Amino acid sequence: MKFASAIVVLSAIADAALMVGASTCGDCQPSSGYLVTRLWNIVGNLTDQDVIDEFHSGFAPEVTKMDGFYRYTAAKTGNESTVFFMNIFDTADHAHSAQEAAKKFVEEGSLNGNISPNIFTEDEIIAYYNSEECVKTDSNGHFLATRFNAQDNPSLFSSGNVTSDMNEANDSFKAISGYLSFVASQSVDATTSFFFNIYETAAGAQAANDEILTMNAEENYVMGNITPTMGEIEFDYLCSVGNFPDSKTDETPTADAKVMGGVSSSAFTHRLYGSVYAAVVAMLM
Repeated sequence: MKFASAIVVLSAIADAALMVGASTCGDCQPSSGYLVTRLWNIVGNLTDQDVIDEFHSGFAPEVTKMDGFYRYTAAKTGNESTVFFMNIFDTADHAHSAQEAAKKFVEEGSLNGNISPNIFTEDEIIAYYNSEECVKTDSNGHFLATRFNAQDNPSLFSSGNVTSDMNEANDSFKAISGYLSFVASQSVDATTSFFFNIYETAAGAQAANDEILTMNAEENYVMGNITPTMGEIEFDYLCSVGNFPDSKTDETPTADAKVMGGVSSSAFTHRLYGSVYAAVVAMLM
């Protein structure tokens, strides 16, 4: 009887252990959340790729394991003296914690004195569109177009305007070849907003930026001052994909690690069998 009971308990323990490492955001990438962005100036002797590599090996393993993690993306900007990163989290507090952690990573590491803040944002996502209804793949190697808006007219982003305006904008972006996604976010006081598109090609991403910049100029800069970037995505971690880094290396996660939400198979196995052993002893005594 004790042996049979032990088997039942062990089965439950194994199921629970697998759940610990699983994605917390479901099978599809969430279409809501809180977006934080960081456009850094490179002021030292590093290249933009050097800076990306440093965040990739040092900060990616940290931020992808923070509570509420949805996304961590790095991209070049078309300007070798700047580099861009963004995170999406489930709550404003979790997103803010990631923003502060990124600053701390710079202050306490080798990037201190080599990069400095250019534009940082902390927003709520107000519109999220994708070419696929269920996003289950990352965007490594695709191209990111970003636009930071500092506007003088917050009423443009009132609840009555946002939905129709974003739908219309997305229709325009979808008409550009290679469209993958369009995301819009805004600050709490609606004085700044941030937009990004992802395209399969650099030409598509640049066309999206050009379209908005031209429209803004033709409409007497009604959208405010826009700061654009466009470049290739160098890494892209998504909670729905589970492609989290195991440690401070550039190695691709193993299949086991992806299934377990970034937990290395050896670490997971150690914890699992430790739990199994303790349960067996307790049940059979």
